[in-house]
Amino acid sequence: MSGGLLARLWRPQRTATHPVTEQEQDDRTVTVADVPLRQYARLRGHLMAVGEQASDSSRWLEAVLYDGTGEMGLVWMGRRSITGLETGHEVAVEGFVTLFGGRPAIYNPKYRIIPGRV
Repeated sequence: MSGGLLARLWRPQRTATHPVTEQEQDDRTVTVADVPLRQYARLRGHLMAVGEQASDSSRWLEAVLYDGTGEMGLVWMGRRSITGLETGHEVAVEGFVTLFGGRPAIYNPKYRIIPGRV
């Protein structure tokens, strides 16, 4: 897993009087193909690859999310692993889309593992 597994979410504000339901969260999910850089967004898909990376000065966990329209890199700085994040699992993620190694990625995304969707 060298050189980056990576390849591309929108989040409306919640209000105290109207918490966001799981169905509304799914309705607000966009596809990788529609995600612009430098925007906060939400995606849902399967993890194609998960692995630890390291440089001389730091470590991070990389994953590639695939939603049927494209791939989005996910990067958790300072992490070696996250329980439950495994290749093949379905997840919902959200965060600010930027570049990592020249490819679209989300650093330290919020995530939710979708139960029973392996």
